[in-house]
Amino acid sequence: MKTEKLIEELVLASKPVKRLDSPVSRFSRWLLFSISCVTAATLLCGLRSDLSLAIGRAGFSLQAVSALGLAVLSALSAFILSVPDRKRLWLWAIPLITLVLWFGAIGREFLVAENVQGGIGFSCARDIVLFALLPGMLLFWMLRRAAALEPGRVGVLAALAVAALGAAGIQFICMNDDPLHALLWHWLPVALVGGAGFAIGRVMLGKTTSS
Repeated sequence: MKTEKLIEELVLASKPVKRLDSPVSRFSRWLLFSISCVTAATLLCGLRSDLSLAIGRAGFSLQAVSALGLAVLSALSAFILSVPDRKRLWLWAIPLITLVLWFGAIGREFLVAENVQGGIGFSCARDIVLFALLPGMLLFWMLRRAAALEPGRVGVLAALAVAALGAAGIQFICMNDDPLHALLWHWLPVALVGGAGFAIGRVMLGKTTSS
C-alpha cells in the first residue's frame, strides 16, 4: 500500500477530538454540581437544631470555612494539574497547607475547651464518604478525560476535595462540637481518604483519554 493511500485512509477513519474546556471552566461546573449534591444531602439528613447559635461561634465557622476551602482549592488544583503542561509546586502545596490550617482550627478548640469528650462518630465518618460519592465519581471521570502525568498526586487532591466537601456538609448536621470528635471523626477521615486517593488516582487516572 502506498504511503499516500495509507494516510488518506487513516484521515478518513479518524474521528474529530473534542477539545477540553479550560481547567477553571470544568472546575466551576463540577463545583456547582457538587455543592448542590451535598446541600441536598445535608437538608435531607436535617440541619442541626442549634445551627443559628453554632454559626456565631468562631470555632464552628473556622472549621467549616477550612473544610470548604480545602475542598475548593484541592479540586481546582486537581483540574489544573491534570493538564500535562501544568506543573507548579504551589498548586500541590496550598491544599495541604489548608488541611493543616483546618487541623489548627480544631487545635484552637482544644485550648479553650473545658472538657474534652470526643464520643463515637462512626456515622460522621460514614456520611462524609457517602456525601463524597457522587461528587467523587464525577470528579474522577472529568479528570480522566485530561491527561494527568502524575495520576497519584492528582488522585490525592481529588480525594481530598470530595472528602472535605462532605465534611463541610457534615459540619451543619453533627451536634457534637467537641474538638476531639472533630479531629477523629471529621478531619482524620478526610486525611485518610486523601491518602487513599494516591492509589485511586493511579488506578483511575493512569490510563487517560481526551475523547
